[in-house]
Amino acid sequence: MFEHGLRGMFIVINKSKIPLLSFFAFIAMCLSVILDISLLERIIVLYSISLVFCLEMINTSIELICNMIDTSINPQIKDIKDIMAGTVFFFSLSTGIVGLIIFLPKLVKLC
Repeated sequence: MFEHGLRGMFIVINKSKIPLLSFFAFIAMCLSVILDISLLERIIVLYSISLVFCLEMINTSIELICNMIDTSINPQIKDIKDIMAGTVFFFSLSTGIVGLIIFLPKLVKLC
């Protein structure tokens, strides 16, 4: 049951930007502890990070399907891949803004 999910996660780790996203997630979680943000803020940070990871996994799945369907340069498949990459990018930016809203005031207080 879990073996397929774990295998899928390992595939995505090797074929996507998950390692880079993990770096930023680690920083966010460390800041959450260091700055002692509220429980609600921690939930928001964790949920945002989780959604970025899920979108990246969906993006990777769609890319693999598109590559399986047509290995040549196909403008429609390029559009599909670009739209999904744009979705991940947009939500990543939104998550960054959420992080700034939560962390910046607390960082400013430290200075």
